[in-house]
Amino acid sequence: MRGRAMRRFHVTGLVLLAVSPALAQSTAVTVGDGWAVVREERTLAFSNVEQAVTLDDVAAEADLSSLVFWSEREPIQLLSWSREMLVHDSDEPGDEETRTWTPGGKKSDKGVPVIGPLSCRLLAESTGSRTVQMAYLMTGLTWRVSYNVLVRGDPSNEQERISVDLDGNLMVMNATSKTFSNALLRIVGSDTAAEAEQAEPGILMMDDSPLADLWLKKKAPTPVSFLYNVPSRAFLRAHAETEMSLVASARKPADRLYRLITADYPLNEREQTKPLHRVISLENAPSYGVGQALPAGPARIFRGSYRATLAQQAWFAHTPASATFRIDLGPTESVLGSRRSLGRSPVVAGAYEEQFSVLLENRLSSPADIEIEDEPATSLQWEIVRASAPYVVSGRRIVFSVEASPKSQVDVRYTLRVREPTY
Repeated sequence: MRGRAMRRFHVTGLVLLAVSPALAQSTAVTVGDGWAVVREERTLAFSNVEQAVTLDDVAAEADLSSLVFWSEREPIQLLSWSREMLVHDSDEPGDEETRTWTPGGKKSDKGVPVIGPLSCRLLAESTGSRTVQMAYLMTGLTWRVSYNVLVRGDPSNEQERISVDLDGNLMVMNATSKTFSNALLRIVGSDTAAEAEQAEPGILMMDDSPLADLWLKKKAPTPVSFLYNVPSRAFLRAHAETEMSLVASARKPADRLYRLITADYPLNEREQTKPLHRVISLENAPSYGVGQALPAGPARIFRGSYRATLAQQAWFAHTPASATFRIDLGPTESVLGSRRSLGRSPVVAGAYEEQFSVLLENRLSSPADIEIEDEPATSLQWEIVRASAPYVVSGRRIVFSVEASPKSQVDVRYTLRVREPTY
């Protein structure tokens, strides 16, 4: 029979005396890509303004250099912390099952870390019992989200009403040794931008640099991170994956929209006609069973009354609360578009104007709502001075709204004034 000896190491800023443990009463976990911020609420009794406490349930994977304490009642200062690391060795020389853990708590080739309780010495301004918040960063947690979209009705038949079922599932991967029970869960993610595709050479508006080649591949923008609240409390078991519902909405009426992004329609000497994308839009509102910000993720789009026919796979973009979901069903020959430049001319010193035309053809026997999105391909300052259709400017994007009558063509014209730099 094998016996095992136990050795103890301390990772410490000051060796402390053990006191009664203080367990977490509530926990909030914010999960990112491979990391998490854990916030816990505990009731601590201070018999002296400088008090030692023992915490039995702090994760082994916690980065204790990030550990902080605070209280709404008064400041709480962390003076020092220590944590006992246990090392088990076989009492038989040469035993290949010997397991060793370093004070850093990293996994060895033959085992997992065994971590003792965390001891902290805290400094308060007064004695007595109080509610204290603590937070720390840890590694080992990540998440992913996926969506299932069921489109009821025929999107190509403008006379038929359509509705949408939207289901979003969240999967949290907890590779740590700690189980989180009844935790308030939030996730952090970005709307990952697809790598810019190489476009055909066109008429350049970027005259401020000889290296301004519109057809060269553009650098992807820096992703912007967003914080999302998960509607239900979470039970995240250690070393396991947990799946939960993020959103569930059924049979909600949706609208059709046809979308043209000018970057997909290069400016050439010869006019190129291409199909517009058919888009289904759904309000992100409480009355539609949603009304919360939703993260970006892959989506499977089904058509029909049941999820038997997979129509396509798509990317579900980040959608703020009270915004509109956009479900792109791909190009359609029912509505076509082309774009061209009608020329440029100087207007005042240091500025010129260029006029553009977007020709739309609605082949449907019913009206079509069309959206044109243009982000002028120039780094110079510009403004729109004339337009034949209503528009909204957001940042450096112009969005036109057009209603095309059945079996008709619409020529949307607009003029940009571009200001050249002065030296």
